[in-house]
Amino acid sequence: MDLTLADYCVTLSLTQIPNIYAVRITVAGQDLAYRDTNRFMAGDVLLSSTDDVVRTLTVQLYFPNADGQLVPEEHLLSLYEGQTRVGVIVDALLKGPESEDLQPLVPEDFDVLSVRVENGICYLNLSETAAETVADDSKAGYGFVNSLCELEDVDEVWFFTEGEYQSGYTPVQ
Repeated sequence: MDLTLADYCVTLSLTQIPNIYAVRITVAGQDLAYRDTNRFMAGDVLLSSTDDVVRTLTVQLYFPNADGQLVPEEHLLSLYEGQTRVGVIVDALLKGPESEDLQPLVPEDFDVLSVRVENGICYLNLSETAAETVADDSKAGYGFVNSLCELEDVDEVWFFTEGEYQSGYTPVQ
């Protein structure tokens, strides 16, 4: 039991480092024969069941750097039953970047009311204050657009304010 807890602690600690998604634990470079696996991911050791994870999604999310330029940061996202890919991407954007070199895309109180995809268009419905942030800061808008258009079935993003259409964008190349 102690060895298992130690493995989980090491795994959870190391997977907090950007771009580390899995940890392989060996002894003197050799796999331990009595284990089913020596490769661990954070999802393997979380208290929720790994059976709940429908699949994982690797995407580039766009956040501003110190100069205000949007730069991609790779994220490995877990999708659970009932979640959509666009919903998980929006949640990750709201959570912010993993790298300390990047800045959050939006303020903490940014409120997304709904997000869905139909016929290549991602419909992003924002609260009035969130829509003002996007209108005042094109980096925020294009961070959402470029990140959501990473999905093969999303060609453009249409922004709505509390259900009312505001504008539509395609990613910046």
